[in-house]
Amino acid sequence: MSGRHVALAWMQRCARSHAELAEALRLSVRHRSGNTVFTSTIYEPGSSWTARWSWWHKIPLSALDGDDEGPLLIVSERRDGNGYCVLAVPRVWLRERRSLLATFGPHPFLKLLLSAEEAELFVDGPSGLNFAQWKIV
Repeated sequence: MSGRHVALAWMQRCARSHAELAEALRLSVRHRSGNTVFTSTIYEPGSSWTARWSWWHKIPLSALDGDDEGPLLIVSERRDGNGYCVLAVPRVWLRERRSLLATFGPHPFLKLLLSAEEAELFVDGPSGLNFAQWKIV
């Protein structure tokens, strides 16, 4: 089973007892693009180009399109390997900051390189934007 499938199964189990996660999942699956949940494994300092604990999320720009009803769910493996951290980031918030975020590829993607270091947890390295306010789990 892929890391994404494991993360999605974990989220479904947790949603049974976590109302905010259940609502975020309900809203996110209604988005027409289908691009609503983005997962990352934890990268140890020796495996990360930052040489620090981090997560790398690749989000197609098409995921920012459309209505603002459902959030994008950014799911990151915990450092201890025991579950995930979930950020429910409003599309409008990302759209408003798109020019600050790194993009790449022939089919444009946002590239989020989020810190997993305690002192700067969920701060995107290239832009300096702090995503911690969107943590629900």
